[in-house]
Amino acid sequence: MKKITILLAIAMLVMVGCKKKEAVTAGGQTMTIRTQEVHTEEVDQTFEYTAIVEANAVNNIAPLTGGRIDKIYVEVGDRVSKGKVLVQMNENSLKQSKSQLDNLKASFKRVDELYKVGGVSKSDWDAMKTQLDVAQTTYDNLLENTQLLSPISGVVTQRNYDSGDLFGGLPVVQVQQITPAALKILNLRSDKAVLGDQVVRILDPTPFLKVKNTGKGIFHQRSYLAEYGCTIQQTIVPAEDGRMLLCIMRDVSREEEARRQ
Repeated sequence: MKKITILLAIAMLVMVGCKKKEAVTAGGQTMTIRTQEVHTEEVDQTFEYTAIVEANAVNNIAPLTGGRIDKIYVEVGDRVSKGKVLVQMNENSLKQSKSQLDNLKASFKRVDELYKVGGVSKSDWDAMKTQLDVAQTTYDNLLENTQLLSPISGVVTQRNYDSGDLFGGLPVVQVQQITPAALKILNLRSDKAVLGDQVVRILDPTPFLKVKNTGKGIFHQRSYLAEYGCTIQQTIVPAEDGRMLLCIMRDVSREEEARRQ
């Protein structure tokens, strides 16, 4: 009877039907055993994977040099677009640099006019031009680091200072981005709701185990993700070193709906 029990467990047989008792004789002894009809059926297998949602792009927004932060325009959780002004640094250094640049432009204009009529040497003209170029570069750098812009569209996930603080090395703010395709597949309304949080992905492990055991990829296989209410088309291939499986998913829910109609 032990052997029968083990066999049934391995085969994952589901026992149904009416139970009945029968008397059998073994080794001169009579004993009563309980039997029932069995049949096989598919058993759902799901694995739960806990993971951390990571952004497609992460940008730490900070000036190249120190200074006072005049204004921070965003809060954690705000959605920002590429090019939006996030932080306004103190403008004193920028104003001083602009004044020096204007003076050098005026001086260079006079030297340039004199050079054209032979009033100054080429070396004097070169020296003044070099000073002007250095001043222009300094001003451009200060201008870029006085108004800090977002280089990507995404969500503000960190804010380490308040308006009026002195910049101390940590990023003033951090912007992260999840690709729209990933949001669509996961059926998420906004990336700011999940960035950095733990999530549970429930997937059918069967195709992953098949690729792992055979070493052969599965291409364009369609599967319904009940947890997310969408149908995906997935391609699963083993990495070259065999230690990782790579999976690419595409939302094909609309295609499936159209096909059923």
